[in-house]
Amino acid sequence: KFPANDEITLKNGEKVLLPFHIYDGQSVLVGGYADLSVLTEYLKPHHVVPAPLSSNKGLVGVYIINYLDTGIGPYHEIFVMVAIKRSNSRMPDLMKTYLGLLSNYAPFLKNLLGSSAENIGFFAWKLWVDSDMALRVGHEVWGYPKTMAHINIDIRSRSTYFDVKDQNGPILRGGFERALP
Repeated sequence: KFPANDEITLKNGEKVLLPFHIYDGQSVLVGGYADLSVLTEYLKPHHVVPAPLSSNKGLVGVYIINYLDTGIGPYHEIFVMVAIKRSNSRMPDLMKTYLGLLSNYAPFLKNLLGSSAENIGFFAWKLWVDSDMALRVGHEVWGYPKTMAHINIDIRSRSTYFDVKDQNGPILRGGFERALP
């Protein structure tokens, strides 16, 4: 339906076809709460404000992706994202907050929420990849602040384990067993 027939040339002369296609892969999104004051401090240099889900908690997600087959080859990516709001907006009630965040992935929800959906979203705070091409495309095509790392991902039907390391050692690791099918 959307053929990859637009070509872009990276700074090193390599050609990449767009739109970016993902043909096969696995992913898991893990969400949780984080201390709002800590998130506020971490996000200050990026000039964004965390969306408060309570008086002292914000929402953080870790997206674990095993790209098995893409237009630029296979690679792993793990990123930490934080729910944010426009700094000058009043935060909608909690249900609208969750629906507004979901509207990033299900655009039909934006019609239900109206302008509330425009005030919240996700900020990709840290992004790690293990492919030179994914790093270059992330920087040069989309402007994402991706970082090269060694990534292990094991996504199974009932469990997920991952770790991210760089030349200085471990950065992030985790795992969990699914209780539900």
